[in-house]
Amino acid sequence: MILVDASDSIDEAQRKLDTTRREVLDRQRNEDQPLVEAPPPQVVLTKVDAIDAVQEQHMVAMVSEMGFADPIAISSVEDHGIDALQRLIRERLFGAPCSVYIRPPTGEDHTASARIAADVYEHGMVEEDDRTESGEVRMQVWIAPAARAQLQARWKRRIDMK
Repeated sequence: MILVDASDSIDEAQRKLDTTRREVLDRQRNEDQPLVEAPPPQVVLTKVDAIDAVQEQHMVAMVSEMGFADPIAISSVEDHGIDALQRLIRERLFGAPCSVYIRPPTGEDHTASARIAADVYEHGMVEEDDRTESGEVRMQVWIAPAARAQLQARWKRRIDMK
């Protein structure tokens, strides 16, 4: 992620993006062993409350002309774009969210569904959690692939993750 102060002039913002590209991104691409294979960086325009709509359009156009994807515009003052930024961060960390279904306890496995759900909470970011009296649980979770595999292996007869 590359943060750009939207209240900077277009020239100053472009200079900063050029410097970031040269000093960080190009250097990383030329490493014998890159740090990590990652998606291209996302530009985030901060402080958009300090500029008008025309200035924001010019800033977005400049970012796109430099070859970056359309930026996310945020303002912590106006609580604008924060949800989109949070979603981007979760997607970059975990990939897409998954649906989790925890089956109710049976004679074979009497572990409380709440115990399994607690394990899911320990390993991921739970967005939704719907439970029934019978012990059925449906969740929407952001979770890393390794943690997902660990949960599926541990609770294989009781949990479905898609």
